[in-house]
Amino acid sequence: MSDTVHPGWDPTRLRQAREAAGLTQEDAAAELTALSETQGFIPTLRATAEMIRRHEWGHVYPGRRYRRAYTLRYGASAELLGFRRIPPVPDDAADGMSTGP
Repeated sequence: MSDTVHPGWDPTRLRQAREAAGLTQEDAAAELTALSETQGFIPTLRATAEMIRRHEWGHVYPGRRYRRAYTLRYGASAELLGFRRIPPVPDDAADGMSTGP
């Protein structure tokens, strides 16, 4: 998938979040499906280990429902899960200094 289609997409971050949670791809699929049922996704997400694998390998960009389920399950933003570019921190904010009067 091209970086021009999904700027900043980094599928390795998704795999890292799953591994940090101690989940197999099969476990993640089951949890995402259950989460979508409790959160009232319409239609309910039917996650599979194969789709998790395809997302993590960068073969398929996760659709809106998958992205929402991932952010809920891992408690992380879309940027931290690699779905889009993390905005740069301005130099003055990075060192805690203000440029105002």
